Amino acid sequence: MDRYKVTATFIGIAVLITIGVALVSIDNPLVAAEQKKDEKRVQDFSQIYYAVQGHYQENGQLPEKLDQTTNLQSTQKIDSITKKEYEYQVIDQDSFKLCTVFATNSKDSNVEGRPYTPSPEFRTHKKGYDCIEYTVENLSGTKPRPL
Repeated sequence: MDRYKVTATFIGIAVLITIGVALVSIDNPLVAAEQKKDEKRVQDFSQIYYAVQGHYQENGQLPEKLDQTTNLQSTQKIDSITKKEYEYQVIDQDSFKLCTVFATNSKDSNVEGRPYTPSPEFRTHKKGYDCIEYTVENLSGTKPRPL
């Protein structure tokens, strides 16, 4: 009789562990929604990068402010969730960074069943306030103007 209780207890524990693992592996709808928001932020960063790249090619230097770029819609400069403008900071002649508050860590994210990993030039981000650094390409072959 005691052997049956021990066996039943082990089976019960195994079932609880299986249920726990299953619940953890199912995507939480709230987490998925936060990941979608961050995916939009990274897409905005991508558009900003290309607009800054275009300004750099035309003018030989990075813009001092995002308002100086011509190929960027005003909505792409603002986080559509927080309604705050993305932070843009020039680092040196051909590098800059974009900063915002991310809801998730991109290494932990999974959007629509695929790992959410932005292409290498757009890097990954941490949860919370984080900056992503970019370096523009000099496609014209001319030297960039000093800051």
